[in-house]
Amino acid sequence: MEKSTITRKLKFQSGLLKTIFLSFIYLAFWGNCEPIFSNDLNYSSLKITPESQWFFTQTDSSYILKIPQVSPSDVQITMPTMPDFVRFISSYKEEYLSDGKRGTSIRFWFNFFEPGEIKLKNITLKIKRKSYSLPFETVTVYDNPIYLVPQLHLEIKDSNGITFVPDEQGFISVSNGQKLFLDLFVRYTSRIFQFQWELPENALFMEIQRYPIVENHTESTVFSPELEPVANFEWTPLESGIYDLPKINISAVAYNGQRYELTMPSLKINYSLQKTQKTETRIHPALAEAFLEPTEEQETPKFQDSPSVTIEKASKLANLRIKEAYSLPFSKQKQQRIAYETELNLGKTPNEISVPLTTIGFAVGLVLIIISCIYLFFAKKNKIAISLFILAMTIISITIIYAFPLTKTLGIFIGGKIRIVPEYNAEGNYSITELSRIQILEQTGEWYYIDLDGSGGWVPKSSVIKITKLKD
Repeated sequence: MEKSTITRKLKFQSGLLKTIFLSFIYLAFWGNCEPIFSNDLNYSSLKITPESQWFFTQTDSSYILKIPQVSPSDVQITMPTMPDFVRFISSYKEEYLSDGKRGTSIRFWFNFFEPGEIKLKNITLKIKRKSYSLPFETVTVYDNPIYLVPQLHLEIKDSNGITFVPDEQGFISVSNGQKLFLDLFVRYTSRIFQFQWELPENALFMEIQRYPIVENHTESTVFSPELEPVANFEWTPLESGIYDLPKINISAVAYNGQRYELTMPSLKINYSLQKTQKTETRIHPALAEAFLEPTEEQETPKFQDSPSVTIEKASKLANLRIKEAYSLPFSKQKQQRIAYETELNLGKTPNEISVPLTTIGFAVGLVLIIISCIYLFFAKKNKIAISLFILAMTIISITIIYAFPLTKTLGIFIGGKIRIVPEYNAEGNYSITELSRIQILEQTGEWYYIDLDGSGGWVPKSSVIKITKLKD
């Protein structure tokens, strides 16, 4: 009877020990995997997008911003100052559900009074008490279609498809015998209800193609800023001289229903035996910048802040802290770092966590766990096994608490302005002492969000020298 009781007691202790051991393994695994399963979103990459394809003057235009996994109560909006030709009307927050995931959508309404390409200033959002500067996408605002007048556009090309460019007097010089190709386009037109042309004198003139906008008599209310082709002609003057453009009569209907007579440009063709004028292909001004070689100013990013200390000092301090981290406490590396900081008048600063000491702590704990398993399963000495296991757990727990700061990304702050949003023209809210040891909480583009004693802000990457202790 007594033997059976002792056996049940040993089985209970053995089961308890196994349960504690497996629980520790599970917690250790889950703790290591937590960064993998975390879903930390980078809200700095969000953009505010237009809700319609076209924006017009004197009409309400809307943008939308969708912020996943955030409730409307966690979002605060600060609107920037708008230019005189833009009026902010209102904004509205609401919760949305997409693919089983909730978030917050924000709509912004504006009224534009001038046409052109418009880039609104960034808005400042506080999402879960952290500030973000989010941009509006650039949009092109067009005149309200009810005020647009149909336009006629003409291109004159040679047989190689190269466009002729008239001189300042409106003349195009062409050599004798060369064929000219005329391409007609219209813009801001819902329909062409009349299209006629007259045969010019002393020339061969023929219509090559006529497009649906002429043949289709149904009016369209769909706005488009693009050029719509009307017809193509081939024209060959037979004698030398100066020619007016052929007479082509076009009657177009605007989007507001009014009719307009479109006239041909006042160009003249100088048809002679001289060599063909050098032609060139026109490039739209909006695309011209894309074909220019980048200047040195464009290629080389400017360091906006001017730190009063050199990067060499910050790099040396970071290297001393890395050496301290890879040595045991009370080593000469630590003393060298303290001496250098004293030389820089930095005062007392936190010590680096010793990576070797952390490794030793985990190794000792693991060895004790293995020994406790040997006593438990092979030597059948449960009391010794439990004691060793408890000692191992204590050492590992202390080591985890001691080594936890190793998970933080640290750096040396060179100096400069601390900004509330990641923009060079943003205002600074406070300053941090140069060469301070800071924590890097977030990264977006070329910016770090740093923290020191609970106060944070955005700084350029070039203002921070990272203290690399563990592989990223």
